[in-house]
Amino acid sequence: MHTLTICTITCYVTPQAHLAGEISLKQLGLAQRLGDPQLMARCHLYLSFSLLQQGRLKQAKQAILKQMEFVQSPEGRHDEKLKLMCESAWRRLQYQKAQLALTYPDKATLSNNTG
Repeated sequence: MHTLTICTITCYVTPQAHLAGEISLKQLGLAQRLGDPQLMARCHLYLSFSLLQQGRLKQAKQAILKQMEFVQSPEGRHDEKLKLMCESAWRRLQYQKAQLALTYPDKATLSNNTG
C-alpha cells in the first residue's frame, strides 16, 4: 500500500506526484483524440495540480492561466465546474507561493523562479 506524502511547501516530491502527472498526460491525449475542449481543459488542470505537487510553480501558473482564459471564452464559459477547478488551482498556487515566502523570506530569487 502506497501512502501519498507531499509537503505543502514542496520540500520533497513523491513518486506519486510524478505518476499523477503521467496519468494526466495520458488523459489529455485521450481528450485530444476525442476532440473535447472542456475535457482537455480539465486534464490541463489535473496536470497543473501535479506540477504544483512537484514544486514546478511557474509551469503550473502558466497552465492555470491558460485554462482561466479558456473558461472566459465562448467555448468554456458555460462550464461552472471547470471555472471552480480553475479557481481552486489558482488558490493552491497562491498558497504554495505564500508558504515558500514564509519558509524562505530572505531568498528573493525564489519568487522569480516560481512565477
